Amino acid sequence: MIWSRDDEYERFDCGVAAFLEGWLSSRITSELLHHEPELAPWFDAAVERDHIYIQLDGGTLPYTERLRILRDALAPTADRGSYEHDGSRQDHFVVTETGWELTYETAYGHQLRVAFPPADSAQARHAVLTAIDPMGCVVQSMNTVHGTSSWAPGGGV
Repeated sequence: MIWSRDDEYERFDCGVAAFLEGWLSSRITSELLHHEPELAPWFDAAVERDHIYIQLDGGTLPYTERLRILRDALAPTADRGSYEHDGSRQDHFVVTETGWELTYETAYGHQLRVAFPPADSAQARHAVLTAIDPMGCVVQSMNTVHGTSSWAPGGGV
């Protein structure tokens, strides 16, 4: 059963696991659960990921153009949604061939957050840093937030 904040509900004749599998595969639909089918799912297989945060200067191009350049350079990508409030943005996407998860944002400073399996560290570093240059941005810092990978400056692209 699904209950909304407005005391509306929907009943499904299956267990939680069967419901989630059915809903994620679009075999089960719900009026109460907002689902945008064009977005890549946020439910991923359990994969260990390292997380690198790359602080960038503002660059000269508009944010939407920088985002387009980034996604084109890493293509193919799938949209995982976005958020905009008071001039700050977050755009979430996944590189479909590798499963790398990225958030490009100005909500917490101008930065790019990258999550990837540790074995992909060198490949992800090269691809992401190569994509940043045409965006017209300069890397100010790269920090390991979670995991073992280190993208220290001077490591080459």
